[in-house]
Amino acid sequence: GRGVVSSWARRVREIPATASLARPMRVRFVVPGPVVQHFGQLGQGRLLLAVLPVPHVRDLRRVGHALEHGGQLGQGQDRLRLAALARRWRPTVTVAPPTFLDGMIRKARPGDLTSLRLGFVGAEKCPDALHAAFAAISGGVLCEGYGVTECAPAVSVNRPEDVRPGTIGLPLPSVRTAVVTPETPPRRVAPEETGMLLVSGPNVFGGYLGVEPDKQPFVAFEGRTWYRTGDLVSEDEDGRLTFRGRLKRFVKIGGAMISLPQIEDALLAAFGERAEGEGPALAVESGDDAAIVLFAALPVTREEANAALRRAGLSGLSSVARVLRLPALPVLGTGKTDYRALRTLCTQTDQGVSTLNGGK
Repeated sequence: GRGVVSSWARRVREIPATASLARPMRVRFVVPGPVVQHFGQLGQGRLLLAVLPVPHVRDLRRVGHALEHGGQLGQGQDRLRLAALARRWRPTVTVAPPTFLDGMIRKARPGDLTSLRLGFVGAEKCPDALHAAFAAISGGVLCEGYGVTECAPAVSVNRPEDVRPGTIGLPLPSVRTAVVTPETPPRRVAPEETGMLLVSGPNVFGGYLGVEPDKQPFVAFEGRTWYRTGDLVSEDEDGRLTFRGRLKRFVKIGGAMISLPQIEDALLAAFGERAEGEGPALAVESGDDAAIVLFAALPVTREEANAALRRAGLSGLSSVARVLRLPALPVLGTGKTDYRALRTLCTQTDQGVSTLNGGK
């Protein structure tokens, strides 16, 4: 296979992208070969439950019909109804962001999810505990992957027969990747080192509409043109990728590049058990002044947060300057944290702990 079903490869279509993007584009929708392969091996009566924004589901529906596997597609996005959908329709495969899958598992009654054999998650980091929870409640295998709208959208995925929790798997067969230094000109980094992810292949989009060629996110490297993702990853000796964060989610403090996702992970490990509702429990962002702001839907003080960061071994530069309590963190249609909204809120806070919209 070349990452797309060979009989379908010539029918790859360009469709308008409808994700949460500032600029319009047209992208090719390329079917992830491993997903197709394993979906086809599940036998008759298989059904896919897609926990995705409605425009994405419509695109996936077109793909499902084109694959001619005879399966069915169910769609849902309200986390309160997901377990009920699974109970009624008995899906075999689900595709969802981890936040929505976690909500479905929390709401499920005994037996609701036993029909599931495969789960594919992406759009945000999948907690290790979710792998165990999915296996315990369904007996199925959970595969984390990675993609971006500009790459139609899949780039890499864990294969069901070889899942490595904490990684985003191997690139799809038709996709080339390179892990390089962020600086120009790029050069490949050594295995296990963190670098910028470049992607090349039939899934890469043709560019943003109405944007000058010199402002497009492409870079020439090793004799071909690559899409510059803006994402940081590491690659092991076998080519397996691990997501390390967004380059724009680093902030420069005291001459050092501080990783906001690393701070988030440390704080979630320390305080995640305090979360009571669904959705993201906390997030970290910075404003124009580079001050680090902790947004929390759970009780935590700045002093507690910084003490936890020291215990996690982070330097004093990785310190929370302000804490903003919210009843719930803003999220996108995919269930991911809306960091753009949080950056706007960064400018509205004063020193110390602030409360908005009824947060306590």
